[in-house]
Amino acid sequence: MSLTDQIQNYVETMVEEKIYEKLGREIDQDNLIDVACVALNQLPARYIRYAVDFVFYLSPDERQKLFDDVETAVSDAIEYVETHKRQA
Repeated sequence: MSLTDQIQNYVETMVEEKIYEKLGREIDQDNLIDVACVALNQLPARYIRYAVDFVFYLSPDERQKLFDDVETAVSDAIEYVETHKRQA
């Protein structure tokens, strides 16, 4: 088992949930991935081993700031991807 099988960047989960919240679960995979990449490149990684670790990893103020930062990054990423659509 490799290291990457045992840890995760919790911000990826937050970004995915925020994208689905804003665009719905019917978003196509290409757009989901494009928006996620743009958003994640604006955010710091927060690695955890278990999801419950996130509660202890950050103070309440740090956690709220991260939630706010994810909100902004996803909104900005959606706008960016919408205005820079790939030509088929």
